[in-house]
Amino acid sequence: MIRPFRTEDAPALAAIFSASRRAAMPWLNHAHSPEQEALFITATALPRARVWVAEADGRPAGFLAREDAWIMHFYLDPGRRRQRLGSALIQAARADRPALLRLYLFQRNAPARAFHEKHGFRAVGFGDGSGNMEGEPDALYEWRSS
Repeated sequence: MIRPFRTEDAPALAAIFSASRRAAMPWLNHAHSPEQEALFITATALPRARVWVAEADGRPAGFLAREDAWIMHFYLDPGRRRQRLGSALIQAARADRPALLRLYLFQRNAPARAFHEKHGFRAVGFGDGSGNMEGEPDALYEWRSS
């Protein structure tokens, strides 16, 4: 089930954010502790974005946070991957009828790149890592409605 964010979801989404990043990208320079990440997500990222929550078994299992055309955060509980929750979150973001969706991915994150390409996103630019706090080469992806 996909639903809008509720304030009480914040702690669960913060935990998903940290767990997902560490499981999917163990090679990443995690610049902040899980506690710092939780504070960032709950105090900064979630309040200013439009957020959809994927719920499974009555609990948050993933989320997508969008600001205008930008997908700022898109994470799934590591134990809930490959259950079509990510696809459902992408569909929810597209249901607003945006003409364009954009996001950055780390170039080394091959599973995320494959997922987004499968959903019609295309790489349109590449960075050397100087533009993100992790110092990791990234790729700009875009999806345009037809």
